[in-house]
Amino acid sequence: MTPACGHPGPALRVAPRWPPGGSAPLEQAASLIGATHYHLTTTEGQRGPWKDHEQALSHSEDWSAPVLIAFAVTFLGTLAMWWMYFDTSSKAGSEAIAHSPDPGRMGAYFHYVHVTIVAGVIVMAVADDLVIAHTHARPDAAELAVLLAGPGIFMLGNGIYQAIVYGRFPLSHLLGLAGLLAVLGLGLVTDLLMVGGAISLLLILVAVWNGVSRRR
Repeated sequence: MTPACGHPGPALRVAPRWPPGGSAPLEQAASLIGATHYHLTTTEGQRGPWKDHEQALSHSEDWSAPVLIAFAVTFLGTLAMWWMYFDTSSKAGSEAIAHSPDPGRMGAYFHYVHVTIVAGVIVMAVADDLVIAHTHARPDAAELAVLLAGPGIFMLGNGIYQAIVYGRFPLSHLLGLAGLLAVLGLGLVTDLLMVGGAISLLLILVAVWNGVSRRR
């Protein structure tokens, strides 16, 4: 569908024209990521076919400590993802496009990689709902796959985004993806809250490492 909309794929010979010196398309993509994060954060605990309606955080009668901890843990993970993405400015992306010998093709790459990033955010939101709804439950195979897929897809997409902007895939993201394997092992022996906490901690470490390493 993208070629039909005027955005030929990276493998095609003809690339879409990119506005010279313009950052509007990247700013629009950043706005989409921001809006997605905002919507999913402000509705945490209220979504999903994974639980009954009465289990939603906004309808909880007891506001038990595990539920509040789960909400805090998932919220911190969302903030880490937000930081990871917006630490790479649209200005840096626009400069990378402007200095590219084929700015149209690179602009297309930016559009395509944002689909991956948004997909990671959405899957992560489903995982957050699982953690909030069933804090002490042992995850089954499907739930564990969702828990790991969200941050995995996001870090992969964000890493590719940074590779386009800065010319290399960040080491922090590579080790973050490898770290998900350790979380997989944890998920086999503990509950959803512990797995969600481990994932949020991993995302925070990746975000901090990535931010510090690029400013050296």
